[in-house]
Amino acid sequence: MVAPTITAPAAGPTTATVKRAEIDAALSDFSSTASTFKASFTDKGLRFDDVAGGSLLARVGLAKGDVLASVDGQPLRSLDDAANLYARLPTARGTTLQVMRAGKPVTLRIAIQ
Repeated sequence: MVAPTITAPAAGPTTATVKRAEIDAALSDFSSTASTFKASFTDKGLRFDDVAGGSLLARVGLAKGDVLASVDGQPLRSLDDAANLYARLPTARGTTLQVMRAGKPVTLRIAIQ
């Protein structure tokens, strides 16, 4: 498994590049993927209580304490919202995550190659 390239510009969002095969593997074995994090939905988004180091979520920039508020402008506050995201990922070429980290907004961009 090749780690994505992550760059953090001086001003602006963090960008990660992930291989399509890695996304496909994560989607096809969601039980394994889900074992790499602990999270719960809140009225502000999906709050991560734990993110395993080296996991796909960690490598794209998500961390313990983050609240994932939206994906590509779509709120993420329920299982239905997560199911819609899950349905879009197989054909996505990239995605933008809006995260609240320590009370401050952070944008994470993911390019899928």
